[in-house]
Amino acid sequence: MKFAATIELIACVIVLAASAAFAQATAQRIPSLVGLTPGKDLRLKGARFTESFDPSTYARTDFIERAGDQKPIVFFRHQRSISVSLAHAQRFVLINDYLATQGCRVMIADLDAHRDWQIDQTADQMYQRDASPDERLVTIPEAYEFSPDDKQVLIGMDLVYISVGTAQEANQVGTLYKKWWFSVDTYTGRVLHEYKAADIPTRWYAPATANRE
Repeated sequence: MKFAATIELIACVIVLAASAAFAQATAQRIPSLVGLTPGKDLRLKGARFTESFDPSTYARTDFIERAGDQKPIVFFRHQRSISVSLAHAQRFVLINDYLATQGCRVMIADLDAHRDWQIDQTADQMYQRDASPDERLVTIPEAYEFSPDDKQVLIGMDLVYISVGTAQEANQVGTLYKKWWFSVDTYTGRVLHEYKAADIPTRWYAPATANRE
């Protein structure tokens, strides 16, 4: 029992050290997305979000009801947890889909077309290629917000885990983390701008024609 308690304490110390190693880099900007909980209403920009949960299959179904909708609209289905943000024009829902313990994909749900798509792949590939993150650092792409015209999304590469054995190693390896940002096209996921720094401009969104082929 003492051995198990010691291992648990060490794990907690490592997690706390890892958190301290990158908290400063991520404190600059807060995601605008909010998590959904089964059975609880969430109101964003006048719209009501709800989530149902089927305990027999672990399936979760997410609904939105805007001011002009006659009934709630199904916009996403998944099996773990998500956070959401509603676009300014209220056509799109921006989703961080936490499909694994250390995994996330950024999704767009089109409420008019009744379909969804993933937009983080290119940004993630560019980050892995250009930043060459240490293999002990586990990073995930997370959406932060829409641009004012809803045509672009800000994605940050966030550190969620440091795979080391001691708190000292966590502090050392944590300093290798590079907090980079990407402005991507809402419709295609094309990267419009890559910010290789923790601090980015308030107007992070690129002009409509920037970096497009």
